[in-house]
Amino acid sequence: MATMFDTAKARKPAVPVSAKPVRPTVDGLEMVASIRMVTDWLSGLGTEFGDKVRSTAQGIFLADGMARKAQPASFDAVDGVATGNIQCRKRSSASALSELEMEALSEAGVSSYEKVDSSVEECFVINPAYLKDSALLKKVDKALKSIKDLPEDFIQKQEASSVTKYVVTDQTVVDVFSLKDEEKVRELMPLVTTYAIRPKLVDGDVKAALKRVLELVN
Repeated sequence: MATMFDTAKARKPAVPVSAKPVRPTVDGLEMVASIRMVTDWLSGLGTEFGDKVRSTAQGIFLADGMARKAQPASFDAVDGVATGNIQCRKRSSASALSELEMEALSEAGVSSYEKVDSSVEECFVINPAYLKDSALLKKVDKALKSIKDLPEDFIQKQEASSVTKYVVTDQTVVDVFSLKDEEKVRELMPLVTTYAIRPKLVDGDVKAALKRVLELVN
């Protein structure tokens, strides 16, 4: 006959009870979270209405640029209690044209962008690995040639290099606005120009501005 020892089931290991995490109250945390949420929401609104303003401005710049066959002139705009200067600027030379952008311009007959070569001359530099070695640097300062334990790779050589890029010029902008196809000009405008929008409220009323924005919630 089987005994209780024969029929005993394996004991399941005890599951440890996790201690509840201690969460101290930190004054101001709720407000910080609320402000961050509102800020993110406002950022989205800013993008939405900024795109709307840029779209309207593009139509004005398109008409002006094609009429004068030149870079459009900036203008002062008004909307309610807001005013703002809106400018159409040549694309910065710091922003190089991509191959696809140059192809789009060339297909439209615009090839007046400029080739810019930036080069780095050959030189020697101190290995950054030793910049925090103050003792070594003091020895170098005292007498570079007399240092017996100077690491062989303390002085490194930077090879000369050259980078070529293509940028928009004043003539590029003129050539784009000289095209006769309005839709083509509209298509190429973002490649050669950027917009600067500087709005301000004439009354400077913060409460009225907040009320105006909060009406968008409902």
